[in-house]
Amino acid sequence: MEEGDRISYQVIDEANFTNLFNCYWKKLYLICLRQVVDEDKAKDMVQDIYRSLWENRDKIRIRGNIEHYLVRAAKNKVCEYFQRKAIQEQNKQQLIHSSSVSISATEQDVAFNELSFHLETMVSNLSHQRRQVYNMSREEGLRNREIADRLCISEKTVSYHLSSAKEILQQKIAQLYEV
Repeated sequence: MEEGDRISYQVIDEANFTNLFNCYWKKLYLICLRQVVDEDKAKDMVQDIYRSLWENRDKIRIRGNIEHYLVRAAKNKVCEYFQRKAIQEQNKQQLIHSSSVSISATEQDVAFNELSFHLETMVSNLSHQRRQVYNMSREEGLRNREIADRLCISEKTVSYHLSSAKEILQQKIAQLYEV
């Protein structure tokens, strides 16, 4: 069965489930991957969709095109991921704020926001490839090998861009806070 075919099931049995998995796994994976830009997280999301579908197969009755149902489930998974990530970031920020004794929460917020703004500006002024490598490393948490594979460059080039970016950013931050 082609991926573009319309599939409609009243009941999801083992044969139907296997067919759905084989037919739509890649499409759901790509939907998740485009948003989260992390292969393992995208695979986990798709696995969760199919696990949930299988575990709830007796309760679920899908009428119409199941592809729409699965695509919506993938989009919902991505939304859940970003909601969890936002809550984790919020919790992290709360921990940072509560751990400081010498600086008030308001002063810390202002200082953090100011530093974040300056850092974003400095990063945006890096060369395109250096900025891309830096963001993939620091924001997406990718290892040098993964970055090299994605950008089709050597690991040494990735290391060079990261160390150069770090050095440039440290110099600019030091200049910013010189008294």
